[in-house]
Amino acid sequence: MNQLLPDYMIVTRDFYETNAARYAATTAGMIDEEWLNRFVSLLPHGANVLDVGCSSGRDAAWFQSHGSRAVGVDIAPTFIEMARRSVPAGEFHVMSVTSLQFENSSFDGVWCSCVLIHLSKKDTAVAIGEMFRVLKPGGVLYILVKAGESEGYEADSRYEGMKKYSSYFTEDELRHLLEGFQIISVTSVDKPVDLYRAPDRIFVLARKPQV
Repeated sequence: MNQLLPDYMIVTRDFYETNAARYAATTAGMIDEEWLNRFVSLLPHGANVLDVGCSSGRDAAWFQSHGSRAVGVDIAPTFIEMARRSVPAGEFHVMSVTSLQFENSSFDGVWCSCVLIHLSKKDTAVAIGEMFRVLKPGGVLYILVKAGESEGYEADSRYEGMKKYSSYFTEDELRHLLEGFQIISVTSVDKPVDLYRAPDRIFVLARKPQV
């Protein structure tokens, strides 16, 4: 599905296109069982879950194996090809979270792990509006971002200094962006996990109000 992307998204997409196999291999074991279980515990059995920024399908595979139906989207075509191969029971599309090509109220849950960190602050508001739109009333949103205040192009030393767009958020920013949702929890963590992942992270669970 072709969508016109702003320049900064193209730079970020090309970063992941160039490094897709390496990124997928490096992050394959970084499944966050704690938050995945928290998220699905809030959903009905057999939930329809949208995995935003699904990469090679790691989390989508987890959803499928735990009784949910996974639909994944990513702006990197190589990731979508990898996801379709690794999770044949899932459904995957090349698509931006800022323009989700789904009907209103399509999903019981939206999983958005380390995706908003690659959007401009302006486009983050658009993306959250889109995720709100496609959630069913009572549906649950999960967000993971890096804590901070800056945004802009950033060289990634883990990938030979290749650049991608990076945004950092505060709790107050997230609460403001999620106005209209019912906040379930906002959890800030400042604790090293490994040499790959940032230690300062914010985890959010929020619910779309029932009509």
